[in-house]
Amino acid sequence: MALSIDKYPEFKASLLALSRELVNHIKSSWKRDWAQYPPKIGFHYNFWDIKELPSYKTTIIELSKVPSINEKYSEDLLIKPVDAFLEIIINTLPNPLFVDKAFKYWWKQFLNFIDAKTVPIKLYIGLSNFDSDKAEYRLDNETKIFFYDKLSLAGALRNSIHVPLPNPFPSTGLPLHMIPGAIQVEFSCPADRNTLEYGKYSHECIDRMLLLVNALRLSTFGRLIVGPWIPICNPAFPVDGVRAISSPEDRERFNEPKFHLDGCSWLRFTRIYRHLKRLQEDDKNNLNDGSAIRRRFTSTISRFVDTFDKGYWESAVVDLVIIMESILTPDKRGGRMPLALAASNILGTNAEEAKEIFDNVSKMYNIRNSNVHGEPSTTETWEDCILEIAKIAGSTATNLDNGTREYAFEVMRDYARRSITAMLNLYYNVGKTPSDGLTSDLQRLHLDKELRKSILSKANCYHLSSRPKPP
Repeated sequence: MALSIDKYPEFKASLLALSRELVNHIKSSWKRDWAQYPPKIGFHYNFWDIKELPSYKTTIIELSKVPSINEKYSEDLLIKPVDAFLEIIINTLPNPLFVDKAFKYWWKQFLNFIDAKTVPIKLYIGLSNFDSDKAEYRLDNETKIFFYDKLSLAGALRNSIHVPLPNPFPSTGLPLHMIPGAIQVEFSCPADRNTLEYGKYSHECIDRMLLLVNALRLSTFGRLIVGPWIPICNPAFPVDGVRAISSPEDRERFNEPKFHLDGCSWLRFTRIYRHLKRLQEDDKNNLNDGSAIRRRFTSTISRFVDTFDKGYWESAVVDLVIIMESILTPDKRGGRMPLALAASNILGTNAEEAKEIFDNVSKMYNIRNSNVHGEPSTTETWEDCILEIAKIAGSTATNLDNGTREYAFEVMRDYARRSITAMLNLYYNVGKTPSDGLTSDLQRLHLDKELRKSILSKANCYHLSSRPKPP
């Protein structure tokens, strides 16, 4: 049944009067062209200005008489939806003379929100240094990953919401029109106080975002840059506004290996996503079985994600080695040889790959040892070491220019990435956990063909040839 726009006439009349009063209040001191330089909340008017307007109290009283609104907000916070309505009116008003037309448009959306039992939530998570062989990949009915190419995240937002786009980066950061991809999640929450007054939907957005971003970063080679994340409550009438949170870094990444999503990496992503979701659900359910293993995986993945922000320094390599030690040689009696042997045996799909991994993990372990024992490399020895790692991975470069440094770092991160995903697959496919027994098996895989075949098939390891060619 169609919703009558004449519903709640007393509230509608008082809200219209309040909208006109606010526009007149701003117009009385506005010296600039309204269409070209529209006024902004917090800069040109404030919420306490609204409270001083003649129709403010009447509007709040009339709103309090609407039964469905009392399920959404407590008496003290009835100002919240009114403020949201007025902010949208001002933000979308091209000329103060059109206030009644703007009111008529937004009143329909507001009325739908007032009587709604649930509210739709739309979450965007920006993806930079990213491309894909398809414009869209669909995970389920709620989640898609888009590669916009020429459209950009800004264009996608314009097509989705009818309010001004957020400006999260006034002086630094990557603007929305330069972000070529995004994870988009759509779900619903009850239209109650937990959602609308206490922002419970934001916590749901964070949980979903971390799960998706971590699974994506673990799925393939490349330095994926994430941000901002933009949660929108009730997109047709954004009751909490549209805010972009956590900007990506402000510089373009010409030399860093791009994250490329294709059919193979998508299959890995979906598998990893299922594993991480199960980890998350088991933690929420406080299951005692496997809690120590879950903590180990959670800590390892968190440390892996942190390396994306550490730059090209020894400390990042130390973290990558700690990650691999934590899950490949967790008995605390590791060392360079046991770690390099375990990594090369489980990650190398042939003899050539195993040799590369053994040699480079050995070098990474030497970097780790020097750093943690207070003997950091000189600039010259550090750069020589990174160049050697790149050469072992197939580079013919003679210096670290043109992306060789960045490629070498991503090669090292990829060993850690593959170690995490292999162990997640073993744990969830056949119940094998990071342990002394598994470490022993990994270190003798090259001696036991049947054991090697069994473990590698369950670990779902994939060829190093899937990574891009070195510079």
